[in-house]
Amino acid sequence: MISNFKQRIHLKAIFGNIGLFLFIPAVMALISVFVCLIYKEHYAILPLSIIGILNFFIAFVLYKCCYQPQKIHLWDAMISVALGWFFCPLFGAAIYFWIAKVLVNLDIATPSIQILANPINAVFESFSGFTSSGLTMLNKVSDLPHVIQWFRSFQQWVGGVGLIIFVLSLIEPKSEEYQLYFAETKSKGFNKSLVKTTRSIIVIYLIFTLLGILLFWLAKMPLWASINHAMSAIATGGFTITDTSFMGYSFLIKIIAIFLLVLGSMSFSLHYKIFCQRNFLEFFKNIQNRFFYIFLAFGSIVIILINYKQTHFVNYIFEYISSLTTCGFSAQNISKFTSATKFFMIIAMIIGGCSGSTVGGLKIRRVIFLFQSLALRISSFTIFKEKKILKKRKIPKKEEPSGVSLPESQKTERLYEASVLFFIWIITLFIGLFILLLLEPNKTFVDLFFDVTSALSNVGLSTGVVIHSINILSKIVFILLMWFGRLEIIPILVLGLSLSYSFSKK
Repeated sequence: MISNFKQRIHLKAIFGNIGLFLFIPAVMALISVFVCLIYKEHYAILPLSIIGILNFFIAFVLYKCCYQPQKIHLWDAMISVALGWFFCPLFGAAIYFWIAKVLVNLDIATPSIQILANPINAVFESFSGFTSSGLTMLNKVSDLPHVIQWFRSFQQWVGGVGLIIFVLSLIEPKSEEYQLYFAETKSKGFNKSLVKTTRSIIVIYLIFTLLGILLFWLAKMPLWASINHAMSAIATGGFTITDTSFMGYSFLIKIIAIFLLVLGSMSFSLHYKIFCQRNFLEFFKNIQNRFFYIFLAFGSIVIILINYKQTHFVNYIFEYISSLTTCGFSAQNISKFTSATKFFMIIAMIIGGCSGSTVGGLKIRRVIFLFQSLALRISSFTIFKEKKILKKRKIPKKEEPSGVSLPESQKTERLYEASVLFFIWIITLFIGLFILLLLEPNKTFVDLFFDVTSALSNVGLSTGVVIHSINILSKIVFILLMWFGRLEIIPILVLGLSLSYSFSKK
């Protein structure tokens, strides 16, 4: 079966693409040195500098010696993206681990730092950051050094809009580089003027971030918290610098957070059309955007009805919107929610926000396609539709009666893509859930289901399953789920098939 997927792989070109990706964490590490200088955390300068320079050197060598864009095809791009999103978090994990070890050796390590001194916990935290998931091993993030608080938020900010967007905004891409963009985003919306669009998206993203910082600060949130929370909110990441997420903040601050989550969950191609092309009516014309706001309103009403006996309805709405936008900010203790509330939030996490945004999950566009497929299938059973199909297509007598025979078109491709992704997404979810039920027998089914969905949808909300004391294999499963979810599984399947074919050939 593996031989059916055999494909010529341009290994050198793939390494060149990985080098392109690795420039991002290298620059991030060197930028973070300035935070050390501002807050006088000089012990972190050496780890950041060495890892940043080493990372930059590796990226430069790979890019200079191996970069061959003319040889790249979509299969290579898929492998490049899968490996790029794997190696970049590893460099981030090295930063967490090294700084934590320095603080442990200086005998000034806090409980959270001691957790990061464990390599697997550092890897978990870094993958959660770069995939903009927001799940964390740390239960007291307020005692982290400023540089680690910053780097966690910085990872989510970069990972939220996508590493490939940053890469393409810095180069003049040809059609070959566009394959990288498609491999990560599964979108063909920007192929006409890719470099202009990606740079415009970075500018919009930055403006939204600055707006969030300003709004939080005006609402009396401390400036440092405003910076970190605005970066995490617009990236729909979920990392905070408080021990209780948004539980202790005012009603106004929660409303501002919801506003930023909604901005981050809308398609950035829609933001581009509205703010750059001045096509303001597109806000109402875009069917995905309309359904997004319908889900926001309808889901908020439902979660209030589920918890009608409770007070503080704004907190339940906050939790639902955080689930739908796959952010992970929390205003209440989720472990105390009813099973019905948790299950409803699971549905929201699976759906996610709009395609082309910073969210995880299946995305609303694909949910629409799935319902369109269902409608087409049901309509095929009607006499009118059946006659129409049979008239257009002569079916041999031995062939089974057909359903809807769609033409080879972009619509057909989208319906097919949505169905395939939904299938493999659910299979991955159930496999991850089954493994964790074996590894964590003391956890309840609903809580494990909730946290597994949160990891695969890159949400970050947790019922308390994800803690630093869980089984090391459980941590690895959660890391893989976050990695799979961020790349929507297909590029990783392509990587696995390529490796399997290579080994079977040997």
